[in-house]
Amino acid sequence: MSTLSTFNELINYIEENLFSQLNVTELAKRTKLSVYEFRRIFSFVVGFPVYEYVRKRRFSRCIELLLNGESLSNVS
Repeated sequence: MSTLSTFNELINYIEENLFSQLNVTELAKRTKLSVYEFRRIFSFVVGFPVYEYVRKRRFSRCIELLLNGESLSNVS
């Protein structure tokens, strides 16, 4: 499996677990890379570090929920 398809699967995993506790070590294990390589490649592929990506996605998802009149208390 190519690195790009592996990262696409990882992005899907992050999106499905966006409001769960995400650990960079566990994410790196999913890609079969060291934490150092994972961070480096993730930043290159996505354009910014993994925690910044997660923070921005959580923020934008909360905005979507609020604009749709949904409660944030149900976010998990």
